[in-house]
Amino acid sequence: MRKVFLLALVFLLVGIGWTFILSPSQPPNGFLREASEALKDRMRNLLDPAARVLAEVRLRLDRGFKTYVFLAGAQKENRELRQSSAIMQFQLRHLRVLEEENERLRNLLGFQQASSLRLIPCQITGIEVELWRRAFWISKGTKDGVNEGAAVVTPKGIAGRIVRASPSTACFLPITNEKITLDGALAKNGVQGLVQGDGFDLVNFLYIPKESGIVPGDAVVSTGLEGVFPQGLPIGTVTEVRTEKSGLFFRATIKPSSPPFGFREAFAVSLGQ
Repeated sequence: MRKVFLLALVFLLVGIGWTFILSPSQPPNGFLREASEALKDRMRNLLDPAARVLAEVRLRLDRGFKTYVFLAGAQKENRELRQSSAIMQFQLRHLRVLEEENERLRNLLGFQQASSLRLIPCQITGIEVELWRRAFWISKGTKDGVNEGAAVVTPKGIAGRIVRASPSTACFLPITNEKITLDGALAKNGVQGLVQGDGFDLVNFLYIPKESGIVPGDAVVSTGLEGVFPQGLPIGTVTEVRTEKSGLFFRATIKPSSPPFGFREAFAVSLGQ
């Protein structure tokens, strides 16, 4: 505040000085006129530096004000651009979600139409979680043809098996649950073994003959021999092979084709098929 006051005082004094210097009136007496001119010259010499400083200050203030106005306008424009960009990004993400949703539904429809099985489409309506175990509830039940013991599949492969069913809903355990077992075979040569969930997120492939030629990357499919899971459906891909403790067989770890997460829709296989 003090600096502003001093600056205003300097402006005032310089203004008064220049008013006196530029005044057209002249004293009538010659001596007084000469003294007045001398005083004006001395005041001019004294005030010129201050006037130049004040002119520079004024110029800088003017530039600063113009810069402030420009920056304020630029900031407003940047805010508007950021808002427009955020809206466009949201709309783009929404379009991508819709595109992915349409693609997923097309795949489901194509899978159902291409399959020779009687598939009952179901929505996943709930998940039960106990420690690392999961159970999934679906939107169809016995009145729709979904019965206890039926296989549950997705376009990617076997998802699980129905363990409870009521008239309007049913519950299935994923293929990774240790209570789910089925007969499986290597897709490349038909060598069979027992498939059982490991209780986490993977599947075990047990009692594989040592001459099977199994290696990581092999695909494992269902055989249909247990009478629940249709033949030839993908179970998963071998990720690890090791020898059983007895030394008589191999056992393998399988990454399931239809892992127990991300379910939104599935198909129950009618047992009447």
